[in-house]
Amino acid sequence: MKRLFGVFLILFFLFSCTTGNDPEATARAFLRAMEHGNTQKACRLSLPQCHSSILLLDSLAKHHHPSWEFIELKILPDSAHAACRYLNVAGKEDLLYLVKQGDRWLVDFQGI
Repeated sequence: MKRLFGVFLILFFLFSCTTGNDPEATARAFLRAMEHGNTQKACRLSLPQCHSSILLLDSLAKHHHPSWEFIELKILPDSAHAACRYLNVAGKEDLLYLVKQGDRWLVDFQGI
């Protein structure tokens, strides 16, 4: 019985920690991944057409990955797009767009 409870607990944590179903969690995780130079995670959280831009941004950052600060996220009226406001590396407000594909929210550099 203890073993079954342990397996259930592990599965619960694995499935409750996913970011794909929550646009704010996806945006925060993406910004954090970019801040830490984790391009693999950033690519998993974005549309495939964004991957080359992510790799380019990472190569330009060299060893200094700037911090980006999350401000807020709003889901747009169509419910399939969201806009995340954040402070960029220059300290200016910028937008990061997300699109819902299936049951996952992914970063979209193309915007709306």
